[in-house]
Amino acid sequence: MHQVRKKRESDASDILLVLTCKFFYYVYTHSHYYSHYHSYYYYSIIIIGALPPVGFFDPLGLSEGKTPEEMKKIREAELKHGRLAMLASLGFLTAENFNPLFDGKISGAALTHFQQADDLLRYFWVVVLFGVGLVEGQTIIVGWDKPGNDGISNLKEDYVNGDLNFDPLGLKPEDDEAFDIMRTKELQNGRLAMLGIAGMIAQELVDGKPILG
Repeated sequence: MHQVRKKRESDASDILLVLTCKFFYYVYTHSHYYSHYHSYYYYSIIIIGALPPVGFFDPLGLSEGKTPEEMKKIREAELKHGRLAMLASLGFLTAENFNPLFDGKISGAALTHFQQADDLLRYFWVVVLFGVGLVEGQTIIVGWDKPGNDGISNLKEDYVNGDLNFDPLGLKPEDDEAFDIMRTKELQNGRLAMLGIAGMIAQELVDGKPILG
């Protein structure tokens, strides 16, 4: 019986080793392909945001067949969602424990705070949409080209994803290498925040209670 269990454990280890090797081979070959496909694509999409040991992580092959222009738009969407998720994650935890607005009438799970604010201030969503419009408008002005003959707009060739010329605290590094490191950190933190806020929303949908409550 003991030998059978040892044999099963050995087989499981071998299978795991094979799958791991195949995964890293996939990552390497796809990164190698894109490095020859387009230098700007390789640098902006493969290098920025890619960290060892996984490198460029795309096990489902969602980037296959995409043009550099399409991948740049995907990266822009990823970065924007990551920033929003970071704000949301911080907002969930902060608002549930410290909320001086509306005379403290908004309480409970953060998932219901917008609805409570809408009940107290009828034009609340107008203010929210105005803020969203300002950000999107700045993105269109700074980052997007005019539509081509096919009616599709692409991001400008010299536009750096997420760089909207908004840096009131002067945090953007002058050095290109330091700037790339900061961009990678932002992407990684944004990815983690997207997973985090998804978990927070799921938890509050299930139990209806604040995260730390």
